[in-house]
Amino acid sequence: LYALRFFLQWINSEKAHQSHFSPSFWSISLYGSLSMAFHSFIQVQYPICLIQSCNAMLYWRNLTLMRYSKQNLMPLSKVYALLA
Repeated sequence: LYALRFFLQWINSEKAHQSHFSPSFWSISLYGSLSMAFHSFIQVQYPICLIQSCNAMLYWRNLTLMRYSKQNLMPLSKVYALLA
């Protein structure tokens, strides 16, 4: 999955003549990370499972940011308040 996302991003960037990330890039990344987390959980490698789960959250966040317009996003101050 990671090689597939790389090649899709490369082809799309070459077509656009600039760096381009499509939602499919983040979707494939998310599925790859979740499958790696599941595999590491089965192999009882919990630190790797935790790292892949954190990566999956980042991919999900990027995918969500691409799908919604800036008007619908939560203000950054509210995000900091929730994290605190």
